[in-house]
Amino acid sequence: MTGTDGVLAPMMKHFLESMLSGELEHHISESKLADQPNRKNGKSKKTVRSLSSGEFELETGRDQRGTFEPKVVPKRQLIITEELEGNILSMYAVGMSTRAMRDYI
Repeated sequence: MTGTDGVLAPMMKHFLESMLSGELEHHISESKLADQPNRKNGKSKKTVRSLSSGEFELETGRDQRGTFEPKVVPKRQLIITEELEGNILSMYAVGMSTRAMRDYI
């Protein structure tokens, strides 16, 4: 159940990548409203570690201007906090969608 080959790692990876993508979309749309056009500029990968899920690779989006600073998993953070992981697991347990979780967090 836990560890790299368990069910938690792919679930955490999917949820965190979904949240990071939503954050980037919001950042891009905010920059357009501020009349400072910005675009997506590919993805980068980083290996993160959590206590219950083990290690897994996250793909994080980049923006063209380099101004995107993710809040869920900040740049250079390699360890997922127990608090964030606990929140994600409990929201999955009650059947929240990833979109509802993203709005909540």
